[in-house]
Amino acid sequence: TYLEGTVLVNPHLTLRYKLLDNEWVHVERVSNVVPEVPGATLPHPHTFKLGEFITHSHLFGKISLDKFLRTGFSRVSDQAIKDLVGKGLPKKLLDTALTSLKEEDFKKVFQVVQDTELMAPSTKSVLNIGEDALSKSIGRLGEIDFFSVVTRRPAICDFKPVAVEVALARFKNRNLEADEPVQLLRFANRVPLQFDKSGCAITWAIESVNWKAYGLAQPKGSLPLGPYVFAVSIVSPFIKFKNASKETIDASDELVEEIRRALIQAGQKLSRHIR
Repeated sequence: TYLEGTVLVNPHLTLRYKLLDNEWVHVERVSNVVPEVPGATLPHPHTFKLGEFITHSHLFGKISLDKFLRTGFSRVSDQAIKDLVGKGLPKKLLDTALTSLKEEDFKKVFQVVQDTELMAPSTKSVLNIGEDALSKSIGRLGEIDFFSVVTRRPAICDFKPVAVEVALARFKNRNLEADEPVQLLRFANRVPLQFDKSGCAITWAIESVNWKAYGLAQPKGSLPLGPYVFAVSIVSPFIKFKNASKETIDASDELVEEIRRALIQAGQKLSRHIR
């Protein structure tokens, strides 16, 4: 399952493997386009906690607070500095060296920054698989009856850039029972998540959708039923996990809602085939 998931979200990958006494398996790539890693971007100040904000300042030495805010973060423009002053940031602190600021000063600056509306973070740092590549990749998992693929445009959730992609498919000759929950494949930055699915944002989002409206059976508050594979990919430079094992994505309201929107779009496409 892990290997199947890996090739699904990496269409450019060719994989050859042998498990125990089974025959060798060869999976050929379906795309010759190798993804380009997005360029580095400065962090957005609203993605920091107080301790992280102070620690970040230690990287900049004796520069002024004004220069630190402008060069150490994204989306802090001249107008943003004026807005910070308007929200209560003392002007004298802007010319003060970071090394001279006391903890109380940092607390004051941090709170003003959090209370000031800033431009949303850039979404250029996320890397989509793409509907075309994902559609081709699904075919490598088996013979398909029908499928639906949706790639959402990058969005901002909890002040972090996020891209959600969903693939829903029904396969022929696959050992999936009609009265069993769908097979769920979860991904974070192109890596399959194998365990602890019950508390994951992806699972919560799927369970919150009324799948009966799209032709699938569904017990209340549970995954839908049927011989389907649901693959959901989350890509972000700042994915928040619930634990150190990084198997469960933290289910914030904004992220769950963004996943829901992608699922509903995919469900609408899927229902046309089912009906």
